[in-house]
This record gives sequence, C-alpha cells and structure tokens, in this order.
Amino acid sequence: MYKTVNSGYVNCLMLPFPSAVRLPPYEIRFYEPDEKRFPAIRIARDVMKKRGAYPAVLVGADEVAVDMFLKGRIAFTDIASLVEETLSAWDMSEPRSLDDMIECVALARRRAAELSRRFTV
Repeated sequence: MYKTVNSGYVNCLMLPFPSAVRLPPYEIRFYEPDEKRFPAIRIARDVMKKRGAYPAVLVGADEVAVDMFLKGRIAFTDIASLVEETLSAWDMSEPRSLDDMIECVALARRRAAELSRRFTV
C-alpha cells in the first residue's frame, strides 16, 4: 500500500497525500503583553532583574500555587498573587551553591503554603 523511497540520505515513506498543503496567506502579529491582565509576566520580569535566589523562590511558590489551584483551594487569578506575596516575603541571604538554591525552593514552597491559607475560593 505504501512505498518506501531511498533518497540517498534517508528512507522515506511515501504516503498517499499531496506533497504540500497549500494554506492561504496569513499574517502573524505580535503585541506587547498586557501585564495588568497577565501579572505573571511582570512578576517573572522582576525576578529576572533581581536574580539571586528569586528565580528559585518563583519556582517553589509557583509549584504550590498551581497545585492549590488544581485542588480547588485557590482561584486561578490567585496564582500570581500568591507567588508575588511569597516573593515579597523573601528575606533570606543569597545562595552560594546548588544546595542553597534547592533549599530556597523548599523554603519558598513552605512559605507559599502558609500564605495560601489567606486565599479562599
């Protein structure tokens, strides 16, 4: 039913479809993201500027916030708020090793879990 063709480089499977699908011309437009509607973008940009432990804190807090949302404990719109509050409450020293960064993620998870009690669905 199907025919195999050796192109010299790769054996190709010839399928009974046209060689190219023609799509009408279209245009892709990119706009500046609306940071008011999508606050996680602003939060991530702020974290990139701060550097240090903040990316690890962002990861830990986001993991907890998304988990809480998936379990129905916080609203989707509370994810960014919980992450931002966890970042704002961060007062630990700068990490000096990978182990320190892993510890930052763990501490951020615990802090986000504590802060999440203030959010209700």
